[in-house]
Amino acid sequence: MANSVTKLTGVTFTGSLPRLERDGIIPPTGALWLFDAAVSAPGSLAVNGTWENLVRGSPAATIKNTTGLSVAGNGLVFAGTGGYLSAGDSYNLTGKSLIMTATIKYQSITSGFSATMGRGTSGGASCQFMLGHLSSASTAIRSSGTVKVGGASDPAAGHIAVATAGTIYHIAMAVQISGADTVFTRYLNGTQVGQETVTGGTGLWAPPSANGIGIGRYDGNGSQSAYRGTIYRLYAEDLTASGRTPAQVVAAGYAIATQAGRYS
Repeated sequence: MANSVTKLTGVTFTGSLPRLERDGIIPPTGALWLFDAAVSAPGSLAVNGTWENLVRGSPAATIKNTTGLSVAGNGLVFAGTGGYLSAGDSYNLTGKSLIMTATIKYQSITSGFSATMGRGTSGGASCQFMLGHLSSASTAIRSSGTVKVGGASDPAAGHIAVATAGTIYHIAMAVQISGADTVFTRYLNGTQVGQETVTGGTGLWAPPSANGIGIGRYDGNGSQSAYRGTIYRLYAEDLTASGRTPAQVVAAGYAIATQAGRYS
């Protein structure tokens, strides 16, 4: 009967009841972070203001520098003049099979590099990962992770696309452990565009002096050039915990990214 409530008596539940998550991409287990300005944008663009993490129990990101930050088109806009956020350092990403995705709009930069998201101290071997970092020299969207091989770090950087300013992209990088090796797979707009294997290392390394995860920078301490463009959505998942494949996560994320009127 419509608009009715039924009282159940003498019913016993075992285990836990299913919970309604705030986004359809979130699995019962395995989600690490989800920031989506179309669902929950930062309530205050002030230092120490927060961007809500839609994954239950995971910490919000904190605004560290407000210069050039704004909200428009259901996204967080970075003017490339200093603004960035820190997503903290509470995520154990070392030695795991993971996928990270981002829905972004690229805007050209005049010099150097800028990263949509990253964790480390600077470019190259000091970083644990960089997602969607951009180069002014080639206008190339790239993603990379660092694997420790034989006691040394071995960065695995890969090209995703030559970017067009003002265009919205859905990008992803999967990091999968395969025996004693690590396989990096990259996606653009729902399609696999590259793959490489780093032999002799299993998963992302733990950088010796990490400054946490940065949004709009390489890390949570504001290293390197500031990102210029719009970040709409950032998601990460532990694939071992969720039991899903990278292709499943990418398909779900791309479907959300291309919903009519969601981002502009």
